[in-house]
Amino acid sequence: MRNNPGTNDIGHIRMRNNTMAATPFLSVQHVEKSFDNTPVLLDMNIDVEKGEFVVLLGPSGCGKTTLLRILAGLIEAEEGRIMLEGNDLSRTPTHNREIGFVFQRYALFPHMTVRENISYGLKIRKRDKQFIREKLATIVDLLELGGLEERKISEISGGQQQRVALARALVIEPKLLLLDEPLSNLDAKLRASVRVNIVEIQKKLGITTIMVTHDQIEAMTMGDRIILMNEGKIQQSGPPKELYANPKDRFVSEFIGSPKINTLPTTFDGTSFYLGNSENSITISLTDMCNWLMTTPPKNLPANNYLLGIRPESMRIASDGMFLATIAFLEDCGADTHLHLKAYRSRIIMRINSCDCTQAVNDTVPFTFLDKSLYLFDLEGNRLA
Repeated sequence: MRNNPGTNDIGHIRMRNNTMAATPFLSVQHVEKSFDNTPVLLDMNIDVEKGEFVVLLGPSGCGKTTLLRILAGLIEAEEGRIMLEGNDLSRTPTHNREIGFVFQRYALFPHMTVRENISYGLKIRKRDKQFIREKLATIVDLLELGGLEERKISEISGGQQQRVALARALVIEPKLLLLDEPLSNLDAKLRASVRVNIVEIQKKLGITTIMVTHDQIEAMTMGDRIILMNEGKIQQSGPPKELYANPKDRFVSEFIGSPKINTLPTTFDGTSFYLGNSENSITISLTDMCNWLMTTPPKNLPANNYLLGIRPESMRIASDGMFLATIAFLEDCGADTHLHLKAYRSRIIMRINSCDCTQAVNDTVPFTFLDKSLYLFDLEGNRLA
């Protein structure tokens, strides 16, 4: 077995360690792109370390797939550059970038067998037959495709097609692996298992990976880091738990977490907060509110209208709770039950353990919040506490 610095060979698949370099392995620098004079990417700057699994997350049209295609060389940026291991790839053709790409619809050749699809990239690189056989055997074993080599693509399942597409991308030993919504064509049950498979393979090979998805569950469970995009800009970047627990604004708080965070309109008069209206309202002192807020609100907070954010799992039914709500709907999700509540001019969701759920629709329930669980936003969505 041959061992080079930063590289471990297992079989014939090169496996890279997670040693962090002093300079970024991949650097996206001031990249911009427009279509028909409509900006899609605006001054995009991203650094990715070697071996990192980064997820580009965001709503449809935010620019994440455009950025992925610029990295692959499938489209050209109008401004900025792409640096990989210190080399500028901005004008490098796709086939010379040492990048593996798994397309959303896999883009497998239907007239070819599994074997021919996987080995296609090696053949166009004019590798000899013995080399191709060795690489094919290793990658087939890694992705558990043994016995399928001679089948046509139409003769294998969606999950198997996904693994063939991944094998085709990995067999060329790319420096960078790009995944464009690789799970979107799979059913929910299969998606969960393939999620685990992709992460296990990525960690085993230590290959730097960037994946695009609009599914925050995929992003939270697969990525070392999430880059949340909106309207061509980076809204927030960080580890999944950081985006969940410490969102920088209302957009991030609503995009991360399931069920979605609740928002309650509130009015602050300089000394107290008010929920509801004249017919059904409750007053919360500034002292009490500070116990519930994640962080201390700004000094001299102006009297104004604001929004409180509270995650469904941070609410509790409590006999001594100072808040009241009426149950509009009970959603049994198995281990958890989601209580859809009407409270203080809003519809909110509380998530509780199904074993603890004894309530019924139209019941009035007292509830409270966990300490340090509320977020405070202004009406523009900026987080204040």
